[in-house]
Amino acid sequence: MATILNTGQVFENATATTPLQTADVNFTIFNVENLSMTKTVDRPGEIYFTGQQIVFTITIDNNGDEALTGLRFTDTIDPSVNPVSGTDFTITTTSGTVTSASRDIIVDGISVPVGGSVTITITGVIA
Repeated sequence: MATILNTGQVFENATATTPLQTADVNFTIFNVENLSMTKTVDRPGEIYFTGQQIVFTITIDNNGDEALTGLRFTDTIDPSVNPVSGTDFTITTTSGTVTSASRDIIVDGISVPVGGSVTITITGVIA
């Protein structure tokens, strides 16, 4: 990430060299190349049958030189997968807070340290 300072200036006319007013703004640029994510299943290449449990594992990696904070992860689970019981999926995360465990899963407030990773698992059952 890089913090950029941008300054705007107003001059009296086209030949003036001293600004009448200036305004600054700082903003941060995030290089998405420093962030990577993978999603796998617990039995890759196998066929799942009705009633079998399935575990999705999501790994978010920070390959950059600054810690990432406040990230949000979302995942809409296909209707062919249901919660193991009840209405919510079983979700674990090594960072952040699960704010929705229904079919539209949300994990907020994820922090990934420099060179680190966060793992989120979602457990369901084939419908």
